Amino acid sequence: MQATRSQVSTPTPTLSTCGKSRTLAAVLWAVFLAGLVIQCFTPGLKIENRAFVMPPNSIVAGAEISPDLIVQRERRMQWASGLCTLGGALALAFWYRRSLARAFDLRAFAEPRGTPDVP
Repeated sequence: MQATRSQVSTPTPTLSTCGKSRTLAAVLWAVFLAGLVIQCFTPGLKIENRAFVMPPNSIVAGAEISPDLIVQRERRMQWASGLCTLGGALALAFWYRRSLARAFDLRAFAEPRGTPDVP
């Protein structure tokens, strides 16, 4: 008597699901990169001699300068950068969790395959 194997067919990814997953992955990468771009290209608020140094573009002849608004804007930019970068990184780590798990699987590298154990 021979047992018959039941073959379970796995659903093959269709073009629409592949496109959706690629689109979502691209959006996650875009969010992560947006956080890095915000951090890199926004002018930082410099502090010298325990005082803020006003950026030259914020000083307009005859205009009233409000340091609290400049500091609030800088804080908002830092928060936006942090949220985008950290949120994007965590979402990408979740999205690529299987690949990361395989990459960090130390048991796969402990014993080379095809070689007998040598005492």
